[in-house]
Amino acid sequence: MQMEMQLMAFELVDLDRQGTRMKIIFVRHGEPDYRELEERSYIGFGIDLAPLSEMGRQQVQKLSKNPLLSSAEIIVSSAVTRALETASYVVCATGLPLRVEPLLHEWQVYKTGIENFETARRLFLENKGELLPNSPIQ
Repeated sequence: MQMEMQLMAFELVDLDRQGTRMKIIFVRHGEPDYRELEERSYIGFGIDLAPLSEMGRQQVQKLSKNPLLSSAEIIVSSAVTRALETASYVVCATGLPLRVEPLLHEWQVYKTGIENFETARRLFLENKGELLPNSPIQ
């Protein structure tokens, strides 16, 4: 049973053919403030520690009042600081539950060795959504 559940977690499912409808609202994080990290020469994933700027906080406070969020059931956030800070404002304003997804982040194709989106899509489908054995993310 556990093996069956593990397989289901990675199975590609056509929800539309099953008659299931889902509305997904994508929100980009507020404006980040990279100054402190740049002053300390942070690079790579270190730059993901940047908090929101004052403008970013204002953007997110405005976002938190958006009526579209009234139909939301859950907030899903990347683990990077700017996304988590954005999500925290929305969660506080709406009372929605938060789920943090560590593998939800910008795709940096130039670091993967995959030359374009179509190749990445083909590999994703061929591997049923599982990470490639030589993936830098394990």
